[in-house]
Amino acid sequence: MLTTLLGVAAVVCAIGWLKNRLALLSILYYIMWAELPEPSDEEIKYCAKKVAQRVLHIKDRSEL
Repeated sequence: MLTTLLGVAAVVCAIGWLKNRLALLSILYYIMWAELPEPSDEEIKYCAKKVAQRVLHIKDRSEL
C-alpha cells in the first residue's frame, strides 16, 4: 500500500517536473528564435528577486 502511494507521488512529481522543464525550455527557445539580447547579470538578479517575492508573497519594502 505504501509502495503504491509513493509510486503515485513519484509519477505526479515527474509529470510536474516535465511540464515545468518544457515551459522553461519553450521560453528559452523563443528568446533565441526572436533573437532577443541576453540579459545582464544585474537584470537576471533583479528578475529572480521579483519572482521569488511574488511566489513567496513577500512585499518589496524598497518601493514604499
